[in-house]
Amino acid sequence: MKAFFELKEVRQSWSNPNEPKRITAKEVVAEEGEQFDTTEKDEPMFHFLQTKGEKALIEYNRAYTLKGYEQPLSRTIWIETHQTIEFSSLWNSNGLTKKLTLKKLSEE
Repeated sequence: MKAFFELKEVRQSWSNPNEPKRITAKEVVAEEGEQFDTTEKDEPMFHFLQTKGEKALIEYNRAYTLKGYEQPLSRTIWIETHQTIEFSSLWNSNGLTKKLTLKKLSEE
């Protein structure tokens, strides 16, 4: 099974808050069991574990937290088709948020 994602990255300078945010976006295709994207320390950011119906189970890097959620014990989250989940890094010199949207699942 393949998953097609849109990955947006938003960077905000903490030393110069008047500097505009830098936003980048890219399309990512991942197979079940595959890791994709990397952190600033060149570690794997996401690991596509499995699918269930129209959902994908994603494991994310320990240096990131789920934005807007209490910190869970597990580093995995189900993401539904067309749903966006935001992940924030708390340990960088600048603010960094990654927005992952599941576009579609395919058996191709």
